[in-house]
Amino acid sequence: MRQGQYFLILLLSVVCTVLTVGLITMGQTNMRMQGKLQAQQQKLNQGILGQQAQQISGEVLKDMADVAAENGKMRRLLEKHGFQVKPGAAAVAGSAAKKDDKTTDGTGEEGVK
Repeated sequence: MRQGQYFLILLLSVVCTVLTVGLITMGQTNMRMQGKLQAQQQKLNQGILGQQAQQISGEVLKDMADVAAENGKMRRLLEKHGFQVKPGAAAVAGSAAKKDDKTTDGTGEEGVK
């Protein structure tokens, strides 16, 4: 074996060793980061943010039920996914809101905003 071949093999073995150490280090860093992300996700699912998400989704469903009182497609969509829409209360609230939207145009006649 000539001296040039020896140094080439030595250089390649050093490069392989450095890459192996780097790969192990990156793997450990990845595992630590994954653990942190799982802990954060657990906090989101169980903590205050999870409760806020449940409140927001409840409000969205309530708004959707209000719309479904007048919109058959929306009502069918909600019923398809297991939500029963009671048109009585939502329709009364919707008609009361429509009456509040009316105003006069200054001449004493009613118009719609």
